[in-house]
This record gives sequence, C-alpha cells and structure tokens, in this order.
Amino acid sequence: MQVSQERKRRRKPRAAPVTKTVSKSIFETEYVKHGVWGLALILTLWTLFGSVQSSRAHYYFQIAKNGLVAFSVGDFSQQDAIITAAKAAIEIDPARANYHETLGSLYEYLALNVIAEKHKDKDTIMVQRQWLDLAYSHYLKAEDLRPYWPVTHANLGMIRWRQNTIDEQLFTHITNAHRLGRMKAEVHEFIVQIGGALYLSQHPYF
Repeated sequence: MQVSQERKRRRKPRAAPVTKTVSKSIFETEYVKHGVWGLALILTLWTLFGSVQSSRAHYYFQIAKNGLVAFSVGDFSQQDAIITAAKAAIEIDPARANYHETLGSLYEYLALNVIAEKHKDKDTIMVQRQWLDLAYSHYLKAEDLRPYWPVTHANLGMIRWRQNTIDEQLFTHITNAHRLGRMKAEVHEFIVQIGGALYLSQHPYF
C-alpha cells in the first residue's frame, strides 16, 4: 500500500496537448481577398469602358463615312456635323489609320469644291489651301499608322499635285503607290491622271 502511494507521487505530470497552428495562405487573408476582388472589378470596368469608347468611335466614323458619300456628290449641307464626327472618332481612337484617311478625304472634297468655283478671290484661295494642307496632314498620319496601304500614298501624291508642288516628294508618293499596289484601281487612276498631266505640260520630270 505504501509502495503504491510512492509510485503515485513519482508519476510525471501529463504534458498539455499540442495545438497545431495552421497558417492561412496569403490569398486567404482578408486584405488580399479584397485586393483581388478590387483588381478584378477595375479590369472589368476598364474593359467595359474600352468597349463603350470603341463603339462611340465607330458610331462617329460611320457618320463621317456617310458624309464622304454626300461630299462626293456635291452635298455639303451637313459639312460641320460631318467634320465634327470625323474629328470625334479620331479623338477617341487616334490610332486608327482609316479614321485619319476618311477625314483627309473629307478635307480634300472641301478643297475640290472650292477649286470648282469659277470666281475665286484671295480668301477663297486661302481656304482652298487650308483644306489641302489639312487633307495632306491626315493622309500623312494614316501613312504613318499604315505604311503599306497603297491608296494612302496615291492620296498623298494627288494632294501634292493639287498644291502645284511638283518635287521629289511627289515622285516618292507616286513610286510608293505603284510599288505597293499597282493593281489597285485607285492607284492606277492616280498614276494615269498624274502621268497624263505631266506629259501634256511637258514637265522636265516626266
């Protein structure tokens, strides 16, 4: 009996149970969760914004394209609205070569409308030059964005010709248009017009 009590006294106290601490993944913490959801929301909104902007630019571009058809038949009644729409499309999406090409063509038609007038004064001639300069600048931008499109080079050459500027730059435009798209109808028409005019004028460049 005494031995049993002695053993009880010698018994080691039981160790406390070990509690395992499981660390959470970094993606399970509240701050990171909120951050991920916030980033996803921002990306979604940005994508939606880009889609809306693209649709708006296309809407204005369609107005400009329809205006180009109207200008080609001599209807300039909606001139301000059409030019404004073409500019709006470019402002929203300035990296579209066809937007600049279309605005350049609109300005070219405005210049042609002035050229067709029988009686021109100093102010009218100045306006004509301004339209041609604007057309040329937008064709240059289109060329910069889409350098291998032959029609742009033909348009640049035609504007140069209408400006009565017969120089190396004009012949560079002619060469590029022919090299990149000799089979394009617009390029063929341009070269025939320029070639015929140079031949009739007996220009030394011809």
